[in-house]
Amino acid sequence: MNDCLPALKLLIRNPLGPLLMVAQIGLTISILSALYFGISNISQLIFEDSGIEEAYLGRLQVNFSISPEARESRIKQDLRVLSQYQGVAGVAVINRIPLDKWQWVNPIHNNLDSDVRKNSWSHVALSDHNVMAVLGVSILEGRGFDEHEIKYVPRTEAKFGQKIVITESLAEYFFTDTDALGKHIYWQDEAFEVIGVSSNIRGTHNAIVNGDHAVFVPVILTDDTVDYVIRTEQPAEIELIKEMQMLLRDSDRDRIVGSEAILPELKSDVRKPAHFVLKIMATIYGLLVGVCGFGVIGLTSYRVANNRLHIAIRRALGASRWQICRFIMMENVLLFAGAMLIGLLLGPAILTLITQGGGSIPLPWNTLAISGGIMLVTMLAAAAYPAYQATKVSPASVSGSLAIKR
Repeated sequence: MNDCLPALKLLIRNPLGPLLMVAQIGLTISILSALYFGISNISQLIFEDSGIEEAYLGRLQVNFSISPEARESRIKQDLRVLSQYQGVAGVAVINRIPLDKWQWVNPIHNNLDSDVRKNSWSHVALSDHNVMAVLGVSILEGRGFDEHEIKYVPRTEAKFGQKIVITESLAEYFFTDTDALGKHIYWQDEAFEVIGVSSNIRGTHNAIVNGDHAVFVPVILTDDTVDYVIRTEQPAEIELIKEMQMLLRDSDRDRIVGSEAILPELKSDVRKPAHFVLKIMATIYGLLVGVCGFGVIGLTSYRVANNRLHIAIRRALGASRWQICRFIMMENVLLFAGAMLIGLLLGPAILTLITQGGGSIPLPWNTLAISGGIMLVTMLAAAAYPAYQATKVSPASVSGSLAIKR
């Protein structure tokens, strides 16, 4: 702390360079904070546990060229055939398998009164009674669906029924202080009684979905493409899924068996764009830190060269090399403090500009703290070599400088 006031006075003596550096570093910290916020959210989206047993799951996408009325019996027949195939542990039907890029994401709310209700953009899974067991999703409270509760209806006639199973995170969001079982939630102007609470799943890559919020609805649309979810006894291999695809195609030409996939590959394909964006953001983050570091090296080297007389006088008065180095470092700490203040002021605005271009988005304090910490370490590391050069200034150079002035 003994170096703080002298370092501040020295910075004020020639303020233009330090002020420009403070402004640059402050703007950089605010941009880094916004980037880190995006990186952390995308990373969570990519790497967090989906809540399903992906390694054992495959998908067959199926449509029919028969009337919607005949599809229920054909779907049930397909499920029986596939469940008896060697190596298959279970089969179920769902509108879209989790992690597929074309998911149903709809607003769900817990009250019809718009003034008091909570809203959640949730993954909606239209599914049969076997889906949760096949996916590896556990029922934590209540129960799942019974077979007789599953409705097979065309989209135009769909009345989705009165029962629903919701994930644990959605139950905690809607019913913070009460038990979710027996309560009602609302979707597409219909009321649903919560009969079960399941373990959390990340059913979609869609960033607007509230975390692990998902609902299971006991309805299968007979005029839409459906997915057969296949659970294998061993980790799923695409060859096995293709064999079952050919089995269905050969057994009935009225059935259109579309794309086949195993969940690990499907997840990887769906999240490639997110991986690409993550790499771009991480690269920009690293470049900004690097550019700022080189700027600190340049400014600190210039200030050391410009203040050689001051450094020599301090050396002549008994300052050790460590004290000179600490003095140079203190200058950079003061620059960082000013830059951090600018980062705190500009950070939320930069985040809003990058993400939405309007509205106010809260920037978590830990995001600013992490980006600020990275910049502080970068500034101190960048100043290390100029500070080392400053320790080489000889006390004898004082007399030479005074002689020149005479």
